[in-house]
Amino acid sequence: MRDTFLFDLDGTLVTMELDFIFIRKHIDAIVVNYGYPEELLDAKVSTLETIKSAVTYAQAKGLDWEHLNQEASAYLKKVESEAASRAVPIEGARTILQILKEKKMKIGIITRNNRNVAVQVLKKCDLCQYIDVILARDDVNRVKPHPDHVVKGMQRLNSVPEQTVVLGDHHFEIVAGNRAGCFTVGFLSGSGTRETLKEADLILDSIKDLKAVLPQLEQ
Repeated sequence: MRDTFLFDLDGTLVTMELDFIFIRKHIDAIVVNYGYPEELLDAKVSTLETIKSAVTYAQAKGLDWEHLNQEASAYLKKVESEAASRAVPIEGARTILQILKEKKMKIGIITRNNRNVAVQVLKKCDLCQYIDVILARDDVNRVKPHPDHVVKGMQRLNSVPEQTVVLGDHHFEIVAGNRAGCFTVGFLSGSGTRETLKEADLILDSIKDLKAVLPQLEQ
């Protein structure tokens, strides 16, 4: 029986209105300003991985990697905090979490946002009371799509892959969940499309549609 649900946050449970294209351009400008070659920038790589690669490059070249990391990280925290103040729950999110909690299910959040922002968002959207564990990027060495993010969530909830469902709107959650051996659910309520979420075991329009398939997921 599946009794553990690991949710992504933005685009899955809430909407934060983050402008990822603008954020990406700003992060690219920061790392290039500290000496990271423009030709190494890759639009397919996330901003977190770009910062990590730029820091590694700067360390190897004897560049000012500490200030690079500080400036890029501070910028991310700033825009995330601003977006958190505008966050609203996606239709049906609170109802689904309440149903799961009444069923004594274990509920966790796995997010690439920083912990303070994740807590701020959950409080603003009145969802904190349903969440047992929060695993933000501060809490893991390797964030999703690496399976460690999911594995640590299961460990914190005393669960195993056969009992766990990983849910999100981005292929990061699907890849991480699949690699960890969990059942995966993709939502079309955020950045994902049927093409990018095609490796999910199940694709739904949004979290409100989860209610109808809960009996199937619990088996």
